[in-house]
Amino acid sequence: MIGSRSKPRSWPTGVTRRWRLISIGEKLPLPPTEAHEIMGAVREDRAARDLHAAVEFLKSLSNVKKDRIGSIGWCMGGGYSLKVALQEPTLGAAVIDYGHLAAHADSLKKINAAVLGIFGGQDRGIPVDDVKQFEQTLKQQGNKVEIVISRRRTCLRESQQQDGLSRG
Repeated sequence: MIGSRSKPRSWPTGVTRRWRLISIGEKLPLPPTEAHEIMGAVREDRAARDLHAAVEFLKSLSNVKKDRIGSIGWCMGGGYSLKVALQEPTLGAAVIDYGHLAAHADSLKKINAAVLGIFGGQDRGIPVDDVKQFEQTLKQQGNKVEIVISRRRTCLRESQQQDGLSRG
């Protein structure tokens, strides 16, 4: 799991005890200003190496099904979940709960994972048109993809609780 400044509040306690943040290594939640400082300090090359190392570590475990490894990330971590899918051809699934999207078809050809994307319909940082183009490109390439767009500017936790979901 690749997070941002805080874990989703609605996760069951057993899940929240087990999640870890790759690269940043800080205890969460953090105050917003401190979180933005840390997020800004994450070097892209370091994050890519750490994410690759995490996938390789999971592959090395005898009790892990190599074709069932996936990533999930929200906010900044959503972008990193996509990056894992772009750099790891054996990744089985990627969940992007808000996060920067690669929009170029050539770069998306590297993705073999099934993709679930969760985005806010009123978000100014990731326009719905970009989300729909991302979905269309993946579908045209034959990828298994599901896009969920909430009616508000929000991530998964608030989408489920406040306004229901619209599937793209």
